[in-house]
Amino acid sequence: LNLARFARFGILLIMIRFPVSLCLLVSWALAQPPAQTGGGGQDMMSIPEVFNYNLTMDKVDKWAAANRAWIPYFKSHTEQLKAKPDPKPGEIKTMDEMVRWTKAKAPEYVRIIESAGITLKEYFIMGIAISSALAAASMMERGVQPPPGTHINQANAAFAKANKAKLTAMFTELQQMYAGHKL
Repeated sequence: LNLARFARFGILLIMIRFPVSLCLLVSWALAQPPAQTGGGGQDMMSIPEVFNYNLTMDKVDKWAAANRAWIPYFKSHTEQLKAKPDPKPGEIKTMDEMVRWTKAKAPEYVRIIESAGITLKEYFIMGIAISSALAAASMMERGVQPPPGTHINQANAAFAKANKAKLTAMFTELQQMYAGHKL
């Protein structure tokens, strides 16, 4: 998956949809055989901002707080948020372009996320980094090798493995907050 494709198909996962959907997207991307990746560009885990980002529990707590702040707003404004435009094909090629686009198109979202003490860019990076770290840790635990060309931040995979219980509890809590809500 390249960043433009992620932006087109994944921005709603980050902006509107349940955060675990992003985990599923990253897990799917990691699980694809090389012949099926089809995106042609850089994979999400290879984006420099993501690959070089090191997770800490303090950062994860801020990311979770941003989601806790976002979910009630999302639940009460679902129809307006669904009506927001998607990026045009090729419009977003970098993480910075994704941040600029989101700030221009969804300022209320940015305000809510950043009120939790995390920048929008870091929030996006965290979503990918946490998901890819959990997917990588899961693969390692099962003895599965990542597809050729997949870049894994080993420190983040080790972090996810060491903090699996807390990360799982966090995602369970966020899922419960969405319980009963139709997307």
